[in-house]
Amino acid sequence: MGKRIRLKDNISRFTRSSTGGIDGFHFDFYVLSAAPVEVIQSALEGIVPENHIFGTEFKYNASGEIESLVRATAGYGKVTRLEQLEKELDIPADHVVYVGDGSSDIHVMLHVNRRDGFTIAVRSRNWSRRSPSGQCSATTPWLRWCRFWKEIAGWQRAADPTVV
Repeated sequence: MGKRIRLKDNISRFTRSSTGGIDGFHFDFYVLSAAPVEVIQSALEGIVPENHIFGTEFKYNASGEIESLVRATAGYGKVTRLEQLEKELDIPADHVVYVGDGSSDIHVMLHVNRRDGFTIAVRSRNWSRRSPSGQCSATTPWLRWCRFWKEIAGWQRAADPTVV
């Protein structure tokens, strides 16, 4: 279950770069997904620790059928889980970087932006470009990451938007 999910390009590279290897910055990488938690844990096995993955949880009966919904991590459910993580990890709201790739991320991205956090939207369209402001816009979290480094950390990238 979950092994056939097509992940965003370079997701392993993105998680490694965000959790270590950048002098002066520390990030904890968590996944908040609307999908069943077991599916996401399987898809991200070896990339993201299971205890950093939060998804929709179900209670199963003895035969393995869904008996009831325990927690929905979609829409505002993601906002609730994010606030719990901020409290548990003692992270100020303005230190949150949220990467979203779908409609279930809209509520949490608005919430993060309202509280002076930073959001990165990853499109599913198969193209990338450089905007007039110099920000990267692309289909992968890795390429969108350059926007974060430019705006927050003062990072300057190469002229080629595909080289990070």
